[in-house]
Amino acid sequence: MTTLIEILGVSSADVPTYDVIDSHTPGKSLHCRISTRPQEFDTMEISLDGCLYSLVGPHIASEQIMHTSQSISRSDFYESMSAKGLRVNSLLYCEVSLELDGSVSCLNLNGTTGDEETLGYCELLYSLQANFRNKSGAIIQQVNCPVDLSKLIKSARMTLLAPGCGSYTRESLVRSWGKSLCSRRYSPLCKTKMAVEVPHALGVVATTPTESGRGYQQLSIPLTLLVPKATKGRLPQSVENVSIQANWYTSKAFGTSPHTGGERDPDSNIQQCTVVRQLAHLSFPPFFGEEPVDESSYTSTTYLDLTLPDSISKPSVKTSLAELSYELELEGFFEVKSQRGRRAPYRSKMRLPIEVNVS
Repeated sequence: MTTLIEILGVSSADVPTYDVIDSHTPGKSLHCRISTRPQEFDTMEISLDGCLYSLVGPHIASEQIMHTSQSISRSDFYESMSAKGLRVNSLLYCEVSLELDGSVSCLNLNGTTGDEETLGYCELLYSLQANFRNKSGAIIQQVNCPVDLSKLIKSARMTLLAPGCGSYTRESLVRSWGKSLCSRRYSPLCKTKMAVEVPHALGVVATTPTESGRGYQQLSIPLTLLVPKATKGRLPQSVENVSIQANWYTSKAFGTSPHTGGERDPDSNIQQCTVVRQLAHLSFPPFFGEEPVDESSYTSTTYLDLTLPDSISKPSVKTSLAELSYELELEGFFEVKSQRGRRAPYRSKMRLPIEVNVS
C-alpha cells in the first residue's frame, strides 16, 4: 500500500502523554497527517524520536534523548475522496531544535597550544516512524520521515528561572568599607542588616528568528531590598547611587564520549564559556511605612532592565553527550542614607544558575 506522512506544523499547545528518556522541559506539539490506501490493517503506531548527534573531529556519537508515540486504530481513519484512501491526523510532543558548534586547539608534543583546531558540531535531529500492524500485532508496513524543526518553528517563548527557597532567592548584603571606617563615620548604619531578593521567575521573552539576528530582547527583573523589622530607629531614609553590573555566563560542552563527572577528555570533547557584561543604574523608592504590620521586614522594590544577550537563545540541556548551562551574576554598589543624613556604602554580589526553557 502507498503511505504518505505530511508535516502540518508546530504549535505551543498543551503537551499530550509522552515518554521522555530523560527529564526535559515540554516544548512544542508536532502536527502531522498520515494518508494510506485502503488495506487490511488493525492499528497504526506513529512515533517521534529525538536523537542527539555529536561530531568532534573524526569522532562521532549519538544519544536518543526523546521518544513519544501514539497508537491509532483503523476506525479512527476517515475516508478521503480526493485521494481515494484513508487519512488521520496526529499530535505528538517534541522539544525545540538544538544546534551547538565550537572548536578546540590541538596540543603540540611539548604541551603547548598549536595552530590547528579541531571543529565540533552537535545537533538534535527528529524522525517520524509509522508502523502498520495486523490483528496479530505483526508489522505489515513501516514508513519513516525526517523532521526539520528549525524550518517549522517561526517563533518561540523563552522562560528564565532562578533557583530559590519558595518563590524567591535571597542574598545577604556585605559592606565594602572596613569596620573601623564604618564605626567612625557611618554608625549606626553600618550595623543595619539588609538583604536583596530576586524572584524565582526572572521573566519571559518572546523570540522571532530572522536572517539579521534575534534582535534586542528586554528583560525586567524585580529586585527587592529588605530591612528586618527589628531595625527600629535605623531604618534607612533612602538608597542612592545604585549601580548594578550583570554578567551573563554561557557554558557549553559536548563530545563523543559519555560524561560521567570530572574533567572531559579534550580529544573527544569541546568546552567553551563566554561572558557578556552589562552595567545599569537604577533607583529604589523609599521604604514603605514606619512599621511593617503583617510582614517581618521593610521592603523597597525596583526593576533591573537588562538586554538578553544573543548567547542565551537555546534551552538548558544536560545529557551524557552535551550540556548547555547559564548563570547570571549580579554585583551591586549603593549608598544608604540614614534619617540624620549619614551615608554608608553597601555591596551585594550573587551568582545564580539560570534555567532557560523554550516553548
